[in-house]
Amino acid sequence: MKKLDITVLHNALNQIEGYIPQREILNTNVSKANVAWHLDHSLKVINAVVTTMQNSDPALYKDNFSFIGKLLLKFRFFPRGKAKAPKYVTPSEVILYCN
Repeated sequence: MKKLDITVLHNALNQIEGYIPQREILNTNVSKANVAWHLDHSLKVINAVVTTMQNSDPALYKDNFSFIGKLLLKFRFFPRGKAKAPKYVTPSEVILYCN
């Protein structure tokens, strides 16, 4: 198994941490939720992905992405408002911040 480079994860977490001071900002032209909600969502997604990867068996992997899906991912295009996040990565309405 190839040694994993976790610099990408560290960089993402550092970027998320940098947005904490802006947690109360809300731009309704972009989203109905404030920055804190998006930060919480991002962290929940990261936790879910890491847990899933730890528990997965690469031998059971089955490619089920469509050609269009692969193309959109390749060009880093994610259409807004087309998908609904699972409940376990959806934050509550109010995000509490503790120092």
